[in-house]
Amino acid sequence: MARKEPRTGPVGSKLDRPFSEKVIEARGYVAHNMAEYNGKTVVSCSFGKDSLVVLHLALQNNPDVPVVFNDTGVEHPETIQFAKYLTKEWNLNLTIARPSDPWFKLGRNGRSGRWMRQRYTNYWQCVAEFGFARGGKRTGKNGSAGTHCCYYLKDKPMGRSVRENGWKCVIDGLTAAESRQRTLRAVMPDYGACYRFVEWDAQKVHPILWWTEGDVWEYILRLDLPFNDLYSQGSERVGCMTCTAYARWESEMQRLTPKLYPIIRERMAEEDALVLHPDIKVLSTGNLDDSGILTVGTLEG
Repeated sequence: MARKEPRTGPVGSKLDRPFSEKVIEARGYVAHNMAEYNGKTVVSCSFGKDSLVVLHLALQNNPDVPVVFNDTGVEHPETIQFAKYLTKEWNLNLTIARPSDPWFKLGRNGRSGRWMRQRYTNYWQCVAEFGFARGGKRTGKNGSAGTHCCYYLKDKPMGRSVRENGWKCVIDGLTAAESRQRTLRAVMPDYGACYRFVEWDAQKVHPILWWTEGDVWEYILRLDLPFNDLYSQGSERVGCMTCTAYARWESEMQRLTPKLYPIIRERMAEEDALVLHPDIKVLSTGNLDDSGILTVGTLEG
């Protein structure tokens, strides 16, 4: 077997450090920030492999630390099942953020404010307005479909939950090695493993920012932690099952949700037809309810 060449540059040196050194560093980030923001720290958990590691690290410091899961309404059933299982097995202090309520109260620092209406509260509303992301977040009929989808279904509900609960520190499982964009952002002066996120008025902490996928699996397997069954089915990621904003979405969707794939392809074809012939009316078919929402169940279901 050929010897793996070490990475070069500052990014390579961070990624190629010994596993034991990375674990010590991650524990330090978690312990320091949980102590500094005592009682106002939350772990953001998608119930994927990366956030599972961070959740386990945080629970070693405080078994009752708040945990927040953002349920977009189009999560994989395996993710919902695993979330229910882990919540029970680890007795998680879980809060669920979701975009399902179109009405919310806008206020600052826990104070009541005026009622506001959220325009996009499900995936199909985002698709109708912004189009499908075609293999990247900044693709679609307005050039940023995936970005808008993530904002309305994930970022906005999460931010609202952070403000409503008065959390001042959000610990998550983001890793720089997951994408080139995340790597570039990780080395920017105003980011890194810890930084102030002004929109949420909170500290963001990425304890395993410089872990590789191999590091994550080594931690999980060494400690015999349970993990989302999607990985056993060959998936490389845990996210919305309708997501088309990454390069391998077609092969993933065909394997994991074969009944969903033709529905998405049909909707894409309709979108293309409307671009070419905006005067025609296209009727969709597929296993959707009357509102166009694909229902897969929730943690409370």
